[in-house]
Order: sequence, then C-alpha cells, then structure tokens
Amino acid sequence: LMSNPHLIQGKSVLELGAGCGLVGIVVASLLTRLRDNQEPTPEDPSSKVIITDINDTVLENISQNIKLNEMESVASVAKLGF
Repeated sequence: LMSNPHLIQGKSVLELGAGCGLVGIVVASLLTRLRDNQEPTPEDPSSKVIITDINDTVLENISQNIKLNEMESVASVAKLGF
C-alpha cells in the first residue's frame, strides 16, 4: 500500500477479525497522510477504515489506539462475529 496508495485513496477499508488492529491502524495512518497531502474535492468520498473483531476487550484497545494516534476522523471500530 505504501508503494500504491491510490489503491485505497477515496475508498472505505474493512478489516475483519482485527486482533490487535495493526493493519487497520497502518491503513488509517496512510489514509490520514494522503488526506493531509491533497486538497479535498466535493465529488470524492472520504476514506474510512472500519476495524472489526468479536472481542470487546480487543475493540476497546483498538479504540484507545485510534484515539492515541488521533485517527478518529478516519478510523472506527465495530463488533462483528462471523
């Protein structure tokens, strides 16, 4: 993704069964950098990352990491069992 950020630019990303949430946090960080380096256009949708897991403790930890890294505008968590 670092070599081809256009693959996720302007898209929503869903991480299923996040565990520690590292992939989702990295993607959110990349999207934040992309957003900061371009002018927003009204026709482009905002990029979002939804990080999911079934475990409430895991989701709380991921939420805390999102806040610590100031990514609330790009990343969110959701409980999902499949």
